[in-house]
Amino acid sequence: MTRGIKTLIAVLSGAALFVMLPTSAEADDTGSISGTVTDSNGQPVTDGCVRALDLGGDRVSFSWIGADGSYRLEGLNTSPFKVEFERCDANVLWEYYDNARTFEDATIVNVTDGEDTPGIDARLDIGGTISGVVTFEPGFPVPEVCVYADKPGAAGYWSGFARVTPDGPYKMKGLETGDYKLEFRGCGESDNVARQFYPGKATYTEAVPVSVTQGFDTPGINAHLAPGGSISGTVIPTDAPAEVCGMSVKAYDSDGNLWGSYNTSGFVYTPVDYKIDQLITGSYRLYFEQGCLAVWSMDPFWVSEYFNNQSSLAKATPVHVTEGSTTSQVSAVLGFEGTITGMITDAEGGPLENICVQAFDQNGPAGILAHTDSAGQYSLNALYGGNFKLKFSDCENTNESIVTPEFYDDKSTLEEATPVSVVTGRATPEINAELVTEDRPLPPEYKAKISKLIVKGPSKIRKGRKATFRVGITNSGNLETSGVRLKVRGRGFSFSRRVGKIPATTTKTVRVRLKAKRRGKSRITFKVMSSNGGGKTVKHGITIRK
Repeated sequence: MTRGIKTLIAVLSGAALFVMLPTSAEADDTGSISGTVTDSNGQPVTDGCVRALDLGGDRVSFSWIGADGSYRLEGLNTSPFKVEFERCDANVLWEYYDNARTFEDATIVNVTDGEDTPGIDARLDIGGTISGVVTFEPGFPVPEVCVYADKPGAAGYWSGFARVTPDGPYKMKGLETGDYKLEFRGCGESDNVARQFYPGKATYTEAVPVSVTQGFDTPGINAHLAPGGSISGTVIPTDAPAEVCGMSVKAYDSDGNLWGSYNTSGFVYTPVDYKIDQLITGSYRLYFEQGCLAVWSMDPFWVSEYFNNQSSLAKATPVHVTEGSTTSQVSAVLGFEGTITGMITDAEGGPLENICVQAFDQNGPAGILAHTDSAGQYSLNALYGGNFKLKFSDCENTNESIVTPEFYDDKSTLEEATPVSVVTGRATPEINAELVTEDRPLPPEYKAKISKLIVKGPSKIRKGRKATFRVGITNSGNLETSGVRLKVRGRGFSFSRRVGKIPATTTKTVRVRLKAKRRGKSRITFKVMSSNGGGKTVKHGITIRK
């Protein structure tokens, strides 16, 4: 049973006990703790904050630090407490009173109800900072992005945190000297960003550490983010009408690392539509779990499975996700399932891989989807009892051939499709299909080509005068030419110019003015070069007179 489901059951148990037990008399809680907080330069820590914790580690009071460095923790009763000074939005290092780095080493502050305990001061070290700019794919609605810094080997959770401003910059404060690994991800569930580790890495292991020195900024730690991928579907709970139940769906990679999850916010008895966002391109293994608590007996129970009705992570059917897209209809029926299996082939009997098999009930799409493996086999699980119609298609457009979609049994429309009967807890085998395929056309080849160079200008000129030449450069390719440069050489002539880019199927005219320096006949060489479209050379004869 996972932590989320255990937590739900604990909450439910606590709620039941709460209604059974009498409450104690309320205390006055009018005691307080006060003091002044400065940095190592003696300046007030104006954006920092202070918390009071009981000896169990629970936070019981909070105060922002004022402009003069003062604070007051109120609402305390007669008890011993420990005080934590946090950086919040200040560039200082956190600590416990009195100059302690751990809760265990913190000095106890005794409080008496109705009285203030003054002089609980702190002098905090100035921290280092990390700054940068976050940009997004064009057309991607700007989400709220958070940046997290982890100091490998440090105790506790993330060592640093910052929110990215709407126009892109961020600055992370209060870091001690050391190396940090940074992660960029959406701040909330609705901020669907493909999470990324600096610099542009997919995993924490690949991340390159960023060095920080206290009192200094480490700038230029930037990120370019893409919209996240998603997995969605429906989870049908086990039939438990007398129990209070919660449900969770978790997405793992093949190594068992958790990448995203969905948890119900309340108690569920009916099918739940879920969605897991902020995924990078890759394959994931889904784990479905339902935890229940009998209201009167207080006995917990749960059911779980991996997709597609598998018992372990290793056996789970991988679900492929592409950044910016949703892989839908990844569903499960917990506790009870029917299954449809079969094989998809082409006209010659060869197996077709990556064919989507989609189930429809009387209301439309049933939220159930399967893909064929390399042998053309599929297993459509998570089906409840009833009649279903099946559609076979290359829904992800990944097959080597163009596949003509069809419905079972060899029908062209949903209305004509032959229903397949499913019995709960049983398999319906041999629902096969033979699909029509054709070769995919080869993609067009994109190429730039400098195909023509035309020079127009005078054939005679007086010495000391300037002659104007018009040079036409033609890119006949279907790709923009870049890095185009024109050079002119001849007896008494020298010229060079950066032309830049020439769009596909376009002629660009360059005006060149040359000064005649030496008398006689000369052949001027006009030469064009480019980075990706080749080049051309043309010679132009000219006579220079007195």
